[in-house]
Order: sequence, then C-alpha cells, then structure tokens
Amino acid sequence: MSNHADTLPEAPLCFARVQDEAELVQLESEREAMYLSRMPKSNIAWAEERLKDRARDAAGFVFALSRNGKLLAVSRALAASSPEAELTGMNRMPDEFQRDPQAFEIGRIASDPSGNSRPGYGMLIAACTAIWFLGELPESRYIAYCKPRVARYWQNVGAAQVGETFGIEGRAKQYMIIAGRADAVKRSALDAGWLSPGSVAALSSAQRRPALLETFAR
Repeated sequence: MSNHADTLPEAPLCFARVQDEAELVQLESEREAMYLSRMPKSNIAWAEERLKDRARDAAGFVFALSRNGKLLAVSRALAASSPEAELTGMNRMPDEFQRDPQAFEIGRIASDPSGNSRPGYGMLIAACTAIWFLGELPESRYIAYCKPRVARYWQNVGAAQVGETFGIEGRAKQYMIIAGRADAVKRSALDAGWLSPGSVAALSSAQRRPALLETFAR
C-alpha cells in the first residue's frame, strides 16, 4: 500500500521582500551561516562585513525565498546609483549603470547548501529578484558579480560578462561582473520551465505582498 504522504504535492515556494526589523535581524544571522557553510576557510572580517551589510540592507531591497517557513535563499538589490552598492564600494560599477535610473545591482545571494534542486535556489532567487523589478521598472536591467563557474547560470538567462575577472581581499577565488536585462530573465525563466506564467505574473505584481510560486522543474 502506497504512503499517502509520498503523493502530496510540495508546498509552493514563497518569494517576499523582507522589511520587518526583527525579520531582517534573523535573516542576517541565517544569511551569514549560509555563507560560512560555503566558505569555511575565507578570511572575511565578518564583524566589519556585518556593519556594511546592515547599511546596504537599509538602503536597498532584501528578499527571501522560503517553503513552509524554511529559508532557502536570500538576495539583495540596490539601485546601481546608490553609494552603498557593492560594486561601487569596489570601484567597479560601470558609469553607464550608475547613470541609469532603471539599473540595479543584485547581490548578497546566499542559499541553503542542502538544496539539490535545479536551478539552484540561489539562481532562482536571483531570477525572481530581477523579475520583481519589472512591475515598476519595465526597462530595468541588472548588474552583479559572481565566481566564473557560476557565470554560466547567469548566461542561461541572458547575462553577459562585463570587464575582466578580479580578486576580492579575504577571498581566494576570482570573480567576474555580469549584466543583463530583467525582461530577458523573465523570458528565459519561462522558456526553461523554472517558473510558470502564473508565478511570473505574481512576481511582477509582488511589490506589496509575497508571491507564491509553483514548484519549478527539477
């Protein structure tokens, strides 16, 4: 006799902007734990990094991807013109993005290391973040930095490399800047089956409420 629980559909994913101060404090702790699980040997000065993160969180938009209350991934978006943008702090934000009122930086992506879904939760929340902005900024484009081995996932949603690879103090890996258009992310996510049309519509109108997403292809 089959186990009825095995046939139950998975609960939908929830993508939401995090604004409550208590929730942001909890998210900060979980986000740091996610980073440490993936970079246990990094020489990052976390006390200093935490202060920078708080300033960036306050200046931007912080998002969470969860299921049944379990946090799966986090991301942050800042206007590319913001002095708090990470790439600006590295002196690597291109002038054309700093001048563009519809350009934003996606950063601080961290995901549950136990997740084995495809696309990964980190890439999924990055895509959701880009699509979220389309509700208010139909011509929006994004910029981000990542490790070269992750770049191919961004390229799958239409991103292209900007400039050369570079290093970051306290980290052993090299990084690269990628950029693209939010509407291209939307098309790619639909074509690849990452998100259903209903999920994309929910994201594009999610400025004031969480978006429930149908389980994506595995």
